[in-house]
Amino acid sequence: MEISLFIIGILVSIIVIMVIGISINYVAFKSLKKEFTDYLEIQRVNDINTKNDENVKWRSVNEEKLEIRAKIEKVAKITNDKINSLEDKMYKDFDIKRNQSHGY
Repeated sequence: MEISLFIIGILVSIIVIMVIGISINYVAFKSLKKEFTDYLEIQRVNDINTKNDENVKWRSVNEEKLEIRAKIEKVAKITNDKINSLEDKMYKDFDIKRNQSHGY
């Protein structure tokens, strides 16, 4: 009888230790799960912020491209006007010389 009570006592202690271990693991798992969901939420927010930052950067780049294109077009227009006026002056001078050379 004493041996069976001893074996039952050891089995009960093993069961109590297993229950304590399971409860500790459950609490640890629950806290890890909360940390993981918090991490995923932070990661999602960071991804959204990164995408927003990239969109802002691309908008800024596009605006700068438009500004540069406008400046280039302005310079091209000024250059074109100068070339046209130079061509007009050259043709005018050439015609004058040609008219003068007709008499010779």
